[in-house]
Amino acid sequence: MLSPSVSSNFSSSINWDDIRLFGVVMFLKKINPNMKFDFGIGYSATLGKPSPLPIFRVMWTPQSKVDL
Repeated sequence: MLSPSVSSNFSSSINWDDIRLFGVVMFLKKINPNMKFDFGIGYSATLGKPSPLPIFRVMWTPQSKVDL
């Protein structure tokens, strides 16, 4: 995902300092039917000093056991 935006006061022409970028690259790995692991890199020029940030996520869905 890549999302550019423009932030300017429009007092003069738009230059490269007015362009803000946000982007994310994610990889998904299904460990088993109930667990998924995601990892990637995010980049944002709007949160302090622009730099890539690591992203990790683990999703777990518990199985429900129904006794009949």
